[in-house]
Amino acid sequence: MDGFGYTKSQINLLKALRIKPSTVFICEQNEDESVRRLGNRRIDPVKGDEYNLEVFPPSDEATSNRMIEQL
Repeated sequence: MDGFGYTKSQINLLKALRIKPSTVFICEQNEDESVRRLGNRRIDPVKGDEYNLEVFPPSDEATSNRMIEQL
């Protein structure tokens, strides 16, 4: 569930399905690393798919061309 529970609607879905995480990991990293990772996040506004330019880039040029930065 990495990253899930990020939005209010996702949290509400977890509550509605009565899903409670049994384990939570907290990973420490410096601010520069956090900024670098967040700077690589993109979303396809048409499909709603999320990508990371470094570790999970889109597989086709059409998707690459329409991606927007996700903050």
